[in-house]
Amino acid sequence: VNNSSGTLSLTKVGAGTQTLAGGYAYSGTTLVTGGKLNLITSLGIVPGSPGDLVVSNGAVLAIDASGSFSTLPANNIVVGTNSTLSISASSAATALNANGSLTLRDNATIKLDYGTLSINPNLPAIMAGSISAPRAKILIDVSGIGFPTGTFSLIQYSRATPPNLSNFSLQLSPGVLPTLHNN
Repeated sequence: VNNSSGTLSLTKVGAGTQTLAGGYAYSGTTLVTGGKLNLITSLGIVPGSPGDLVVSNGAVLAIDASGSFSTLPANNIVVGTNSTLSISASSAATALNANGSLTLRDNATIKLDYGTLSINPNLPAIMAGSISAPRAKILIDVSGIGFPTGTFSLIQYSRATPPNLSNFSLQLSPGVLPTLHNN
């Protein structure tokens, strides 16, 4: 999807899956109100002036940022109640970079799949200006094969009051010991 002038937004409605495999260059909001929207960033075609990413009503936004051109820019990210943000991440790059805020609503899930690893990720999967998790029960599900001993960041934010970590739970691959820390 490309829009050379003005602001263009995308709304995914209804059950089923839609995939944008060729990248996209529009600057408006991406709203997923039902089903699943797959965004594949491997071609490096991403907006220069990104809009918001909003997942609502139990929908799923899946981002494949495992390729060489992996970082997807966004303004604000909202993962609504009972919704999922699923990211296929690279150990060498940030998958999602939000200039604004990352807001996680009640029962929101973030799934991070690192595939097969030889080293731990050296950059967080998600970077945001701020993070807000005003409700309880935020699940961060991290999967991958071959996590070496060590620590790594999943989400990094640069400003605002840190979220209450008691609202978060981690689910990890077998043999990996989870801990949560604020920046």
